Amino acid sequence: MGEPASVRQEKAEVSRYRQFKGVPAQIIALLGVGYIVYEILYILGYLSTEKIFLYPFGFRSSILGLLLAYTFLVVPATEKAPRDRLPWYEIPLILASLVVCGYIFVNSATILDHPPWANRAEEVLAVVTILLLIEAARRMVGMAIPLIAVFFFLYALYCNYFPGILTGRGYSLDRVLGVMYLSQDGVFGSLLTIVLVIIFSFILFAAFLRVTKAGNTFTDFAFALVGSMKGGPAKAAIIASGFFGMISGSAVANVAAIGSVTIPLMKKAGYKPYYAGAIEAVGSTGGQLMPPVMGAAAFIMADFLGISYAKVCIAAALPAILYYMGLYVMVHLEAVKTGLTGMPRQSLPTIKSVLKRGWWHFLPLGVLVYYLGVANYSAEVSALYATAALIVVSFFRKETRLKLGQVLAAFESTVQGMLDIVITCALIGVIMGSLSMTGMGLSLANGLVTLSGGHLAPLLVLAAGASYILGMGMPTTPCYILLATMVAPALTQLGVKPIAAHLFVFYFGMVSMITPPVAPAAIIAAGMAGAPIWKTGYQAMRLGIIILIIPFMFVYEPVLLLEGQIWEIMLAVIPSLIGVVCLGAAVEGFLLASANWVQRILLATAALMLIYPGLKTGIIGICLLGAVSVWQWPARQLKSGKALESTHMDKSVITEWEG
Repeated sequence: MGEPASVRQEKAEVSRYRQFKGVPAQIIALLGVGYIVYEILYILGYLSTEKIFLYPFGFRSSILGLLLAYTFLVVPATEKAPRDRLPWYEIPLILASLVVCGYIFVNSATILDHPPWANRAEEVLAVVTILLLIEAARRMVGMAIPLIAVFFFLYALYCNYFPGILTGRGYSLDRVLGVMYLSQDGVFGSLLTIVLVIIFSFILFAAFLRVTKAGNTFTDFAFALVGSMKGGPAKAAIIASGFFGMISGSAVANVAAIGSVTIPLMKKAGYKPYYAGAIEAVGSTGGQLMPPVMGAAAFIMADFLGISYAKVCIAAALPAILYYMGLYVMVHLEAVKTGLTGMPRQSLPTIKSVLKRGWWHFLPLGVLVYYLGVANYSAEVSALYATAALIVVSFFRKETRLKLGQVLAAFESTVQGMLDIVITCALIGVIMGSLSMTGMGLSLANGLVTLSGGHLAPLLVLAAGASYILGMGMPTTPCYILLATMVAPALTQLGVKPIAAHLFVFYFGMVSMITPPVAPAAIIAAGMAGAPIWKTGYQAMRLGIIILIIPFMFVYEPVLLLEGQIWEIMLAVIPSLIGVVCLGAAVEGFLLASANWVQRILLATAALMLIYPGLKTGIIGICLLGAVSVWQWPARQLKSGKALESTHMDKSVITEWEG
C-alpha cells in the first residue's frame, strides 16, 4: 500500500523548502539564528536605548527585507524547481529584496517627516517592492492574496471609472506608489509591528513547544482524561487540539502536530477515516477561536478596537467554549449511535503518570498566563518569558533536555512560520493603503447596509457570505485584518457592538478552514487519515456547523461575550448550552435514540428557539426538546440492551498506544 499518509504529508511539508547540505545549510542556519536574536533584542528594548536607537519604521523594513530574501532563498518558485541548490534567477530577487527594504531602513528617520510623495527613484523601488511581495506571496500562500492586492492597487488608480458605490476620485501613479512605499498606511505600515513583535513571540513559543515534545504531554493528558469514555479517542483529539491550538496560531500546524497521534487512534477505535480526519480538522480550527492567542488575531483585534488584550480574551472565551461543546456533543452522539466504546483503561496513561513524567510542561503556560493576566506585561514579553521557562524546564529530566539541534530546529521552524504571515501582511499593506486613500472600506460598508435595507438579519447574512469569500485560503492573521477593515464597519453602522462585529467576521473568516473547496485544515487531515478530501471536508462542515450559528448568537445576545451582570450571563448561557446540544442531536440524527426526519426538524427548531434570546422562545425550545425525549424514550431502552452485546473497539489500539 506504500507509505502511510502521515509520512507522505510530512515529506510534502518538508519538500516545500529547499534542503541544502554542507556549508550552504550552515549559512542558512546562521541567518535564522541572527534573525531570531535580532527580533528578541528589539522586543526586549536593547535596540531602543540612547546608544542604539532603531526607528520602528526602520525595524519593520529591515525584517521584511530579511524575510523576503529568505523566502527566495529557501522557497522554490515551482514544484519542479531544484530543492538542493539555489538557481541563478533567485539571486537578483534576493539582492532586490535587500535593496528596496534597505532604502527604507537607511532613510527611516526622515521618510515619515514629509508627505508620501515618491520621486522617480522611489517609484521604481516601490514597483519592485510590490512585485517582489506578489511573487513571494504566490510561493507561500498561492494566488488569492496577490490577485486581491493587484485589484486594490489598480482600484486606487482607476476607481473613478467604477460604478455605483465603488466609484472614487482616482489617484496618480506617483501618489499611489508613495502611499504604498513611504507611508504608515502601506507595505511597511504600523500594523506590521504587531506581526513582527507579538506574533513572532508566540510562533517562537509554539516552535519550542513542538521540539520539547510538550504537545505530547497535552495529548497524553487529554487521553488520560477522556480516552476511556465512549468515543474516547475522538474526545481526546478535541481536547488536545484545543490545548495546542490555543498557542500554535495555525489550524494547519495544529492538525499536523496533533493529528499524527489522534487520527490513527480514532481509526483504530472504529471511526471511519474521513470522520476521524474531520474531527481533527474541526478541533484544530477551534484553536484559532480560543484565547489566549486566537491565531494572533486577539492582539490585532485589541489594536483595531482600542481596548485591552484581556478584554478581547474575555469576550472570545465563551463562544469558543460553545464551539468545542458543539463538536464534543456530536462526537459523543456519534459514538453512542454507532456503539463505539472507549479505549481500554489499561492501555491509557493515568493523569498521575502523565503529570509525573511531564508536569513541568504546564509551567510555561502558567508563566504566560501570569505575566499576561496578573503582572500585565506586554504580550510579546510574556511569550518570551514563557519560552525561556519552557527551555529551563526541559532540563528537569535528562531525556528531555534540549540539544543544540533541537534549538536550531525551533529557530528554523519560527523563521518558516513567520514567512507566510509577514509576506501576506506586507502585501495586505497594499490593500490597506488603497482603502485609506479611496475610502472603499466605508463605501463597501455603506453598500452592505443599503443592500440589507437597514435591517440587521439580512446584513448579518451578507456579512457572513462576504467574510467567507474574502477569507478563502488566507492565513488567520491577514484574513482577520482584511475582514476587520472591509466588513466589520457595516455591522457597527447598524448598532452591533464593535467587539461582536469583529468576532463575527473573524468566525466566518475561519469557516473556509473546514469548508470546501479550500478547506486547508480538512485537506491536511484527510491526507493524514488516508481519506477522500471532499468527503472529509463535507463531514467537517457537518461537525463544525456550530461555527455558523455562534456568531449570530453573540450578536443578538452580547452577554455571551461576558458583558453584563452574572445573572444576565447565566440566563443567556444555560439556554445556549442546551441549544448547542439540540443542534448536535439534529445534525447527528440521534438524541436518546436514532431520530427520524420529524424528530430532527423538531430538534433543529428547538436549537434555534433556545439560541435566539427570549423567554418565550426558550420555553418553546425546552418543550420541543422534552417532546422529542419522551418520544424517543422507549427506543432508548431497546438501544441500551443491544449496545451491551457488541463493541467496535479494535484491540490493536493497545498496541498502537503503547507503540
